[in-house]
Amino acid sequence: MLNLLKSSDKKSLTLDGTDVTVTIKRNVRAKRMILRLDPKAEAGVIVTLPKRVPASEALEMVQRKRSWVVSRLANRPDIIPFKDGGSFPFRGQEHRIEHHPDKRGTVWLTPGILNVAGGEEHLSRRLTDWLKKEAKARLAQQTAHYSQQLGESMGRLTVRDTSSRWGSCSAQGNLSFS
Repeated sequence: MLNLLKSSDKKSLTLDGTDVTVTIKRNVRAKRMILRLDPKAEAGVIVTLPKRVPASEALEMVQRKRSWVVSRLANRPDIIPFKDGGSFPFRGQEHRIEHHPDKRGTVWLTPGILNVAGGEEHLSRRLTDWLKKEAKARLAQQTAHYSQQLGESMGRLTVRDTSSRWGSCSAQGNLSFS
């Protein structure tokens, strides 16, 4: 059974001088309206509606919660694009991204620099995959340490790019991190 009744609708609103994209989704299992920031849009929110609630109520809700929406969007960290010459923090230190189209391989680290080989169209994906691999290795080491201290066994460990959860643990000891 599909949870969504139809594809999402997008509307634009201006709240206190801020242009906001409102994505309206319908969910047959929803019991109430849910308002949250859109993790993929710099200035956007998602409103999830139960089956029979009109879309106009979603926009009214965003208007009623305008101060919450505007303050959350203003305090949101900037999205850092992965591109040649860009920089971002990695392990507590700022690193510059350097693209090497003439080299083979994927990603390697030199002091203060994340080097990415191959075509420019693959730069963002290669760097994302490499960062997930690094995160998984570090998390595996740390969770093994703490599970040993707790006397618990650890199952499978996964790193995903989830939008609403930082992590979870199953009854079998499987750990998932965002």
